Amino acid sequence: MTELLDNPVFCALVVFFTLLFLLNLKSLLKITPSLLDCATRWKGNLDLEDSIQLCRSRNWIAAILFVPFCLLVYYNGLYSPEFLQWLPQTLQFTVVMGVFLVYLLLRTFLNWQLEMHNYGSSTFTAANRSFYNYCVLLFFLLFLTAGITRLLGGSSSTVRTIMLWEIGVTYIVYIFRRGQIFASVCNPFSTFLYLCSLELLPTAALILSERLLQAERRRNVNSKRMAIKKILISQRAPLKDAPYVALKENYGVDITFHQFFVVEPLTSREFRAQRINILDYTAVVFSSRHAIDAFYGLCDELRVKVPETMKYFCTTEAVAMYLQKHIVYRKRKIFFGNGTPESVIEQIGTKHKGEKFLVTQSDSNGSSTLTRLLDAEGISYQTAVFIKSVPQDLKDMDLKEYDMIVFYNPSDVQSLFENFPDFKQGDIKFVSFGKSIVKAMEEAGLTIEVKAPTPEAPSVARAIELYLQEQK
Repeated sequence: MTELLDNPVFCALVVFFTLLFLLNLKSLLKITPSLLDCATRWKGNLDLEDSIQLCRSRNWIAAILFVPFCLLVYYNGLYSPEFLQWLPQTLQFTVVMGVFLVYLLLRTFLNWQLEMHNYGSSTFTAANRSFYNYCVLLFFLLFLTAGITRLLGGSSSTVRTIMLWEIGVTYIVYIFRRGQIFASVCNPFSTFLYLCSLELLPTAALILSERLLQAERRRNVNSKRMAIKKILISQRAPLKDAPYVALKENYGVDITFHQFFVVEPLTSREFRAQRINILDYTAVVFSSRHAIDAFYGLCDELRVKVPETMKYFCTTEAVAMYLQKHIVYRKRKIFFGNGTPESVIEQIGTKHKGEKFLVTQSDSNGSSTLTRLLDAEGISYQTAVFIKSVPQDLKDMDLKEYDMIVFYNPSDVQSLFENFPDFKQGDIKFVSFGKSIVKAMEEAGLTIEVKAPTPEAPSVARAIELYLQEQK
């Protein structure tokens, strides 16, 4: 729900309807026993309709919950034709709400048509309005399910599956109770006809609308889908290129490696602008080899002699071993994690908590997770930028020649638009590797076709291979 509340429209809707609901909480508590009675026996629906006050309260609560119900459906993907993914969030929700409004109007129209002809009795009125009783119950069932499941760490797909099952079961109970109400005044055959025309027809239209839109979207995608022949990867060619050689041989693709940016150390003038004195700190945190080279390069340029008592905390063993290029490797003053910020905090522990840490960064990638953990542990630290990303000149390249482009770093996106300010994605498929690049690409309006790493695709080569397999 956090990402939904980042949108001011959704935030305003949630606040408004929460306040409206709280103002009417007394009415809800008053009708709750009657609603539960409706679920356990069919005559409960007749009893509720006999009370004008309860009936009015039910109608008002159902009206209040319409927009929150649509929010719940939209956020959990319970009604999500694929074409909605290409629309802005607010418009997506508007479409979902419009679909359900049409569904309710169709139900109302069909009920009105039959009642207009022959059926105006209180029994048929109760049968027709019983839909709202179960909608109110269903909303709170779904709301509680979503909250509890996510609190227990359930994934979005798990939450969606459970909620769909709850909707199905609730709908079956509702159909059964409504059938019982009809059967109390007419024969079984007439009951079946009424259920088909008043209930199954509009519900089938709602379900088919999503299925048909899904199928139409797939047909459009398939008609526009083109074979992936040329792939551009925004990095230097790796020393171990066997996975990419296998892709070329097995799928006949042409893979080009070309850096979109290079990493350079800050100049002494740029570093001085941060007003940081390296000797004020007793420990340094490194996350890359570039940062190590930049650190010692600046120390030499600024004539700063790093004391032998300085301690070094690195994100990985490979980064730690790289320190041998500049200093004598001593285990008692060099520590490394397993690649995560949490592992660096574990290495600091209580033994080194009293050190003053200098956290090295690049100008494009901060260490927000690490600094947040340092703050939580009450550790004294200061961040300092040592390296910067410099976009490469790509103007001689024709990106339209490539069917797929792989990005790793937010600086890739920056370089793309600096070189091609009017860039349009068109049919180019983008692959993202890492979490930081996803946000940068989405903010730039780029649609991501493949996201990695995942448990099934821990590397870019594997992610591309799985994608190419699906295209066969």
